[in-house]
Amino acid sequence: MIRFGAALPSLRRHVAADLRAGEEPTRDRVLACAVRLLDVGLFRIGGEEYAEEGGGLGLATIGRRHVRVDGEVLTFDYPAKSGVRRVHAVADADCAGVIEALRWRRGETLLAHRDGRRWVALRSDDITDYLKARIGEEFSAKDFRTWNATVLAAVALAAPHDPLRSEGARRRAIDAAVRTVAQALGNTPASRGARTSTRASSTATARGGRSAARCRAATAPRSGPGRARGSSGRSSTC
Repeated sequence: MIRFGAALPSLRRHVAADLRAGEEPTRDRVLACAVRLLDVGLFRIGGEEYAEEGGGLGLATIGRRHVRVDGEVLTFDYPAKSGVRRVHAVADADCAGVIEALRWRRGETLLAHRDGRRWVALRSDDITDYLKARIGEEFSAKDFRTWNATVLAAVALAAPHDPLRSEGARRRAIDAAVRTVAQALGNTPASRGARTSTRASSTATARGGRSAARCRAATAPRSGPGRARGSSGRSSTC
């Protein structure tokens, strides 16, 4: 996660440049939109085979009917992992312009690009290839959820003002942080603990949250992506 976090500023600059390169839904512009949404929207990338088997949708398999646009706010309402309904919103003017154009095309899936006079659907592999070309072969789309979960956990652990002196207090703080992260990511209780880097809990509790503040600052993109808002109505800056 440290290497991924260090690579994010460069990736975000590439994404911002591609998003603002004209107004047409070109391949690179739509792929940049997808990566921005992975970055700030807490999405699973989703797989075509998984969706076909009824396992739920992710960003790559969401349909046009699963999103509405209101100004710069994108609201997604779709069956996520295991078919559990997920409703959340992302405020991002750059992505809103792209998604609004995609909503009015023909075809079921949301993500596609113009190739001459026809539309070509984008798959999860296309998003992964775009990402690797700009950030390195060692990273994948799944790293965004792990990164955001780790940052959210670190921020949650930094919130208590009193030092966590006892083992019981530290355990309760970690449990509360895990619940917060699980709610934000839409995880089930069985999977919520595995998504966060263990370094976040040990470092934040040991140093009283100073590392969490640095982690939170690291997530503030220079390119200006918006906020993700979950079904609970609370916003996240990741």
